[in-house]
Amino acid sequence: MIIVKLKGGLGNQLFQYACGKAISLKSGHKLIFDKHYLLRQFKTITKREFKLMGLAMAPDKISEFKKNKPIMHVSDKNIKNISTSPLTAGTICLNGYFQSPDYFNEWEIYIRDEINQFIGKKGENMLSAHKIDEVPISIHMRRSDYLMPAQLRFHGLCAASYYQEAVGLTVEKVEKPFFYIFSDSPDEAEKVFPSLMQRYKIVSNMENNEPETDILELGAMRDCKHQIIANSSFSWWGAWLSETFPGKIVIAPRKWYVTSTLSQSPADAMKHWKKI
Repeated sequence: MIIVKLKGGLGNQLFQYACGKAISLKSGHKLIFDKHYLLRQFKTITKREFKLMGLAMAPDKISEFKKNKPIMHVSDKNIKNISTSPLTAGTICLNGYFQSPDYFNEWEIYIRDEINQFIGKKGENMLSAHKIDEVPISIHMRRSDYLMPAQLRFHGLCAASYYQEAVGLTVEKVEKPFFYIFSDSPDEAEKVFPSLMQRYKIVSNMENNEPETDILELGAMRDCKHQIIANSSFSWWGAWLSETFPGKIVIAPRKWYVTSTLSQSPADAMKHWKKI
């Protein structure tokens, strides 16, 4: 049995699911979500909700699945041992972020298809502003929770200069671009983007408090032809899920974390993405 301890928002939960699903497919063990960490309150961490209903079972009492079984505990530090060691434990508990496609590359097609089916056509109504001959391009500007002191020290923010350069590179290569700007800070987006482009729409999750708003936005990002992402697992998935689009352009920040000594970012593994 593979038990995945979920933490973080939708982007983080998808990385944890993908890693667990790959191990489940490799081993033949059943995948189960442990959602109890999401129910806890932390002063310095944004409260998150369980987002992956339907991708695996999420029992209310996870302890029932851990009784009387040899358990292997897997974190970000020892996850690589899974690929080189036989899966002899009765239960494998994954407790980490696992933010690299390297952990599920072998099952990439299966996992992409399963997540795309999970999202379905959610979000397509968000992409109604561009004309039929225009090319929809998503931009992600993340601010709100990244402005919390702990997050700001860890992640930092993508500066206006990053978006200016990314938009410039995209306009050089794409005829008739239309930019959909996904941001939790629409006022900040209004300051940065109008001078950079003629055709755009700001899509803000501040306008909608529906439970599935982030899934709607992820579906809309995915359905855009090209992506300019933030240093965020959320927009990473928006780009990765549409990797099969021919001629795709993805621009990502070269600096994902404030501290350069941290492990590689999820964008590092995507060698064909443009890093600036």
